[in-house]
This record gives sequence, C-alpha cells and structure tokens, in this order.
Amino acid sequence: MASLNQSRLRRDGYLILRNVIPADRLDAVREACERLLDRQREIWRHEAGPDDLPGGVWDMRPQPRVPAFENLVDAETALAVELWLSEPIMGASREMLSGTEAVPMHMMMMCNPRTDHGPAKWHRDIGSLEVAPLWLLHEELADTGPRYLQWNLPLYDDDVLWVMPGSHRRLNTLEEDRHLAEDPRSPMPGGMCVELKAGDGLIYHHSMLHWGSNYSPKLRRTVHGGIAVHAAPRDLGFTRHLSPSAAVAFQTWNRRAGEQRDLTEQALRGVLDGAADAFRTALEDLHPGAGPAAKLALTACMAEAARHIHLLKQPGFEDLSDAMQRQATHLHPLTLGWGPAFSERFSEAEASELWRRCDWLAQRLHAEPRQSVTVDDFVVSWAA
Repeated sequence: MASLNQSRLRRDGYLILRNVIPADRLDAVREACERLLDRQREIWRHEAGPDDLPGGVWDMRPQPRVPAFENLVDAETALAVELWLSEPIMGASREMLSGTEAVPMHMMMMCNPRTDHGPAKWHRDIGSLEVAPLWLLHEELADTGPRYLQWNLPLYDDDVLWVMPGSHRRLNTLEEDRHLAEDPRSPMPGGMCVELKAGDGLIYHHSMLHWGSNYSPKLRRTVHGGIAVHAAPRDLGFTRHLSPSAAVAFQTWNRRAGEQRDLTEQALRGVLDGAADAFRTALEDLHPGAGPAAKLALTACMAEAARHIHLLKQPGFEDLSDAMQRQATHLHPLTLGWGPAFSERFSEAEASELWRRCDWLAQRLHAEPRQSVTVDDFVVSWAA
C-alpha cells in the first residue's frame, strides 16, 4: 500500500486518504476549530478599518482563513493543533516526503465567505518562483521527491477544489495557457473535482494547477496546512496547552529549526570563504539523501537568502518597495528564509560579497532560454 500511495502521488500530484479524522473524533475537532474561528472573528472585527464592513475579513474575503492555530489555541482547543500530530497525518507525510523530517509548517482553516464570491482563478501555489524556477522544482520532484506537501482536511463534505492531475511534473500546455488567459475562472479541460467527505484528507503538491471552483456561503470548514522537511521556528508559549508528548514534539522541531539556521549560515560562509567542502557538507545535512536537482534547488534557496541578507543590510532598505521589504523580512524556512535576525550574522561587507557570488547562480537559473547550470558550476564560479 505504501508504494502504491507514493506512486499515485508521484503520478497524479494528489492523494485522497479516507477517514483521516475518525468519525468518533470529528465533532470534537469541529468544536475546537469553531472556537478558534470565533476568536479570530473578534480579531478581524477589531482590525476592520473605517471603510470595511463591520466584520472585516470575515465579511469581505472570498475565502476567510483562520491563520496560525498556535496563536489562538488554549486548553479547550488544543485538539485543533494536536490533530496535525496524529499518526494518519504524520505517518503519511513521513512516507511521502523526501527527507528525514516531517514537521507541521502551517496550521490554519479555510472557511466559506458570508456572501457569494463565485470561483477563483486556476493557479499554482508557487510564490517561491523567484527562488527556483518551475523547471527546477519539477526536476527536484523527479530525482528526490517533495520537501513540502499540502493537506486539506474537511470537517464537512467539500467539493470546492479542482486539480489538474500530473501538472506538478510539467509546465503549462499551450491549451492551459490559453485557458488561463481567456477564462481562468471556469473548468479547465482535463481538470478533476476533488470530492472529499468530512474527515477525509487530501495530500497534494503545491506546484500543481488547482482551482477554487466556488466560494459560496455554503458551510465550509476545511483545515489546511503543510508538512515539510524543514522546521519552522515558533514561540512555544502555546505548547503549555498541549499534551506532554505534543509539547516535546514542537520543542524538538524548534531545536531542529535552530540547527537548520546554523547549517544555512555554514553553507553561506562556505561560499564566502571559498570552502567547497564546508558548503557541500552543510547542503547534505540540510537535506540528507538529496539528488543533484534537489541540491541545486536548495542552493537556489541559499542564493535567495543571500539576496535578502544583502537587502536587509542596505542603508536604504526602508526606501525599497513594500513587496521587496516583505520578501526580505518574511520567515519562510522551506526556502531557507530565516528573517531579519538571521541577517545580523553577517556584516554589510560580507552581505555584499555573498550576494555578488550568489547572483551568478540566480541569473543563470532564471535565464531565458534556460541555461544549463549545476552545483559544481556554482562552486567553480566563486573563484571568478
């Protein structure tokens, strides 16, 4: 069964697992998540601006999301967080991911809007394309497997999501590009509706084409998030509400996040010092067993981290666009984006030289037409 599940996920880009939340626990999970939503609605109400509807996000967004369960949880709602540590989720994630770790990265919930907003647009969740191009993400999947997988866990029957099977392994076809240009909010030929029953689980690649087909007022409470091989550092205050074993798990993952930050620094200092062995060792320790494409993708993440460090060390950082400032300050462990505090490990001169060396790789990875480049090529370039 394990190999069958892996082959289906590899082929289609998604996998439905039935009864991930057992029927005898479903009502308790619903109650815990609804309490979190009530708390988040109060926050949205207080955050609403003078030109907003009274409920703020809850009254206005096509898909209101309860973000970051850990910021809202208490003893009464701990089940909403501990759900992510259950064996059906963690066991399947460990089986499907390419690394030695399986760590909850995001824990949130998608909800129905108050009014009818209709369909969204077909898209891929690849905001990280500025880090690594889509072709490299495809090659990483082929030679090593995923570093991150998304999960949908509907608390009520849910048929909102459509997917394009197999699109995680390739670029858009000409027909898909035409559809996206002409009518991106309608069913796409070859697309499939994912029909989930309450308590089911959907695992899928974030890089596949998918579509929110109808954001209507019909009741929707779908727990959503991701499991990754890289750990996300968290304020652990919320763990006092969890079971001892769950608290220990998050403490362990926080320590691992610290180790991964240190390994990222080791790799970047290897680039600065021209120390190829130190760089390669850190690369291997960040993703044990990674193949050539996966190592190149991880090196692309380091290049983007170097760009952020360089930007954060510039005297005119505040004059940059809001979008660029958000990119540089955003904490995103999957792409080795460790935030502003990490940049303090480097001097302004080191940051400038580090980006000069890493820009060589970034330019070649994003060149059109595509250029052939490897980790070995990048290492050789340090002496240039």
